[in-house]
This record gives sequence, structure tokens and C-alpha cells, in this order.
Amino acid sequence: MSIKSQIGQRLFKFYETLGISKSEFARRLGKLPQNMNVYFTGDADVLSLVESLQAMGCDKDWLLTGKMDNIDAELKTHRYPVIGTAAAGLGSLTVYEENQYYEFATIDYDPNTHFFVKVDKNNGTSMFPVLKEGDMILCSQLKAAKPGEIVLAVSQKTQAGSIKVFAIVEGYPDIYALKSYNQSTDVIMVNKDKVKIYPAVAIKYC
Repeated sequence: MSIKSQIGQRLFKFYETLGISKSEFARRLGKLPQNMNVYFTGDADVLSLVESLQAMGCDKDWLLTGKMDNIDAELKTHRYPVIGTAAAGLGSLTVYEENQYYEFATIDYDPNTHFFVKVDKNNGTSMFPVLKEGDMILCSQLKAAKPGEIVLAVSQKTQAGSIKVFAIVEGYPDIYALKSYNQSTDVIMVNKDKVKIYPAVAIKYC
């Protein structure tokens, strides 16, 4: 494979990480959408695009040579467009114009410090309707839990685990409260030295 073809392939990889349409990518580069394929195949000189690509976050050295220490990790990071804003309560929804995404969010959790736990059939209804059987909770081993967050609470003695809503008991710094979304379920009060708390950072619904 020629060097130009390799550069074209890396250009296409970078384009994919942006999460935008080919038309929008071409617009940002000052090109016509129908002309982008010749850059992706290496049939057109990419050097004229470097400045615009750098403005979008593309590493010049990686693009032209393929050398960058952390490029594998960066290319595997999924970037999602933030399409607009919405109120947490009752309010208006503001959606950006098509392809006019001004912000991107990434989902990139280290598998060495994060793990999934699956809601099983014995979970009951304590966390319904937010969680149900088969849903997957991505938990962090490093992040400190905050009140109101969904957590996996694991007994230090028995290793029994439960998915609950984390809370701190005012006036009792050594006690954690583990609540449920179902208000008819009793709150579990536990000494913080007897339980390990893993806060959820993402939920994958089945």
C-alpha cells in the first residue's frame, strides 16, 4: 500500500471519530462532499487540509506518518455529538440545526478500573422502573460516590452485593444509607467500614 493511501486511510479514521456527516466534514474543510473520497483513498493531496484538520483536533504527525504513542486508544474512543439542550424538569428542548454540533462527548472508560454488573431476576422491584432484569451497570472502582447516585454496594464480609441509591446520613458520618426507587422498600443503613461502594457511571438498558 502506498504512503498516500495510508494517509488517506488515517484521514478516514479521523473523520469517523468526529461523529459528523461527510457533508459537514467537507464543509469544515472547504470542500465539496462528492470530492472527499479522493482524499480518503489518497488520490488527492491531504497536505492542503492539514491546517483545518488540526483545528478539528487531528494530530499532524499521526496523519502523515502514523506515529503517535496513544493513537490506538484515541481512535477507539467513541465521540458522540451533543445535539442540543433540555431542562432536567419540565422545560423547552433546544435542538441545534442539522450537523451544527458545537460540542462532542466521549465515552471512554478504562476496563482496568471499571466493570459491568448485570441486574438479575432476583433484583425484585426495589429499583423499578429505573432498573430491570438484564440491564447492565458500568461501575467505577476509583470514583467516590455522591448522594443520589446509583451504586453497587458490596459487603466486605460476605461479598453479597446490592444495587441501590447512595445517601449520606446527616449527623452520622460513619453510616451510609442505601435507598431504593420503590418507596415501599426499607432503607438499608450500613456502617461504611463494612461495605464497599462502586458508583455507576453508565447504564446500558436491555
